[in-house]
Amino acid sequence: MAASSSSSQPQEGHIAPFVKFLINAVYWLSPYRWIDEYYKMREGQTDCNSPAWQAIRHRRYLISEYYILGWLVGTFLAALFAKDLPAWFVFLFLLRILGILNKELGVLLFGICKITEGRAISTAPRVVILALANYATLALLFAFTYQKISLPVPRCQALIQAFSVGLTFAPALPPGDDSQWFLVLLQGAACFLFLGVVITQFVSLLQLETVITLVERKKG
Repeated sequence: MAASSSSSQPQEGHIAPFVKFLINAVYWLSPYRWIDEYYKMREGQTDCNSPAWQAIRHRRYLISEYYILGWLVGTFLAALFAKDLPAWFVFLFLLRILGILNKELGVLLFGICKITEGRAISTAPRVVILALANYATLALLFAFTYQKISLPVPRCQALIQAFSVGLTFAPALPPGDDSQWFLVLLQGAACFLFLGVVITQFVSLLQLETVITLVERKKG
């Protein structure tokens, strides 16, 4: 009896906890995580029915939006003035690319790396807008990187190349050397992963809405 009851329990194994640990560890590399954890701690010390709690939650949403939109504006300016910026910005921007993908995976796989933790999927317009902003940021991050590799690409061509790969998964211009090919493949993989995560979230949402509709019809 004990054996049968224990076998009926879901077995998580070792891979999922390890991946969750890695995602959490990478998420701590983001300065946004440290700021949000501070307000999350204050939120936990406040009555959830009080105006103070609502104000803290609202501030967490605003910080999230400012952080994402700030990166969007910053990478746009960086892509425009890449020739005047040091090459080490490439490493910072590659870290940001990792952060964007890491956050989306955390939300999809474990319901973490977001303000309201859990597996529930939100359809609020802000969520869609911020996802689009992150996707545009990905393209701009790569547009900057194209201009800083061993065989630099001119600014206009870098922007065209980055958005071509982001929107069509194909380079508009033939890569000139191995480093450009590597970046094209890296961007294609990053965009494929990002879109795959977002599409999976919306498919899950549609399935959930279908179940809710069927339940309501049965009640009716």
